Amino acid sequence: MVRAKLPVLESRPLINPEMVPQVGFLGGDEGKLVHEEIQRKYSQFFAINQVSYKNNLAQGSTPFYVVAVNEIIRLQGFRVATLADLENILKLNALDLTCHYEDSALVLRSEKDPNSYLAQNLMKQIRVRNPEVKMPVMIPLAGLSLVQDSGSDYGLTFTLRGDAEMVYAEILNSQNGSFSPEGMDASIGLPRKLGKGNMTLYTRKEGLSRLYLYRDSDLYSGGEGLAGSGGNGRVVVVDGKTTANNSEAYIFPQIEQELIETGFIHAKKTI
Repeated sequence: MVRAKLPVLESRPLINPEMVPQVGFLGGDEGKLVHEEIQRKYSQFFAINQVSYKNNLAQGSTPFYVVAVNEIIRLQGFRVATLADLENILKLNALDLTCHYEDSALVLRSEKDPNSYLAQNLMKQIRVRNPEVKMPVMIPLAGLSLVQDSGSDYGLTFTLRGDAEMVYAEILNSQNGSFSPEGMDASIGLPRKLGKGNMTLYTRKEGLSRLYLYRDSDLYSGGEGLAGSGGNGRVVVVDGKTTANNSEAYIFPQIEQELIETGFIHAKKTI
């Protein structure tokens, strides 16, 4: 199968070949097709339909929208960026993140509020895989899929993919605190400790929240509103060596032929 182009605007390679080979914001003609298909599939859900496509670029971001993007682009070996990817991007100055925010993960601390319904659902899934799991855990959005669920306040719930990561990170239960780039754990994109530095990690103690990088420095892991989107939100797409096996990929059948004809998919994937 011939790989499609990276569905991003002005994608750039990272310098270190052991890191992400190429990254960019969701945009361009291919990105527009992805956005339009997401709106067709999920147009009734506020957590997704408020993200707009303007000036050849997806503008806005919610965890639900980012997961929906990932559902489509996986078929060609791409994925949405993890927090570790974003920290690498900052380190190598591969993209200008200074005026934006990027959703990258969920943080599960307990089955309580905020978002107790989704928290309980995810906790059950996690404990099936690891009954001894300790909280809090960071779950990259690249490892999730969406399911329609009338019991959810958002009309949608998250399910763990087979390749989903669950990163135990005790620091996510700390008090808000400062950190520096030198104190980062590059493998997960979180600081090892808090104390000194010009960056801030914002946390909370309970429930399920979103984790996003804000204006290239601060980390917000306490946001309870999973449907909130601002015009400065961006979805970062990665052409990554670590993308999961394509046999688990999914693309909405009603747009598959259009994607083939426009060049986003060059050959139909046989599953």
